[in-house]
Amino acid sequence: MTVSVAIASIHLPEPFRIAHGSAARRETVLVEVTDGGLTGRGEGALPPYYPSRPEACLAWVRDHGRDDPLPDAPPEAAAAR
Repeated sequence: MTVSVAIASIHLPEPFRIAHGSAARRETVLVEVTDGGLTGRGEGALPPYYPSRPEACLAWVRDHGRDDPLPDAPPEAAAAR
């Protein structure tokens, strides 16, 4: 099994505005898992009002992406779980 993970920046055509503020760019974590000729892809959305941070998610997947079962992630990496 191979696991790859990357941080991607999404530039929004219009700023996203909610009560917590506005943003013209959002970061997300992209994950790809390949095993036995099958590939799955997923995304960990990182809304600004959650404590998850891209770098923490990236590190958590790199450290635990092959664990079975997956351990709980700390709040700053919860989107990775």
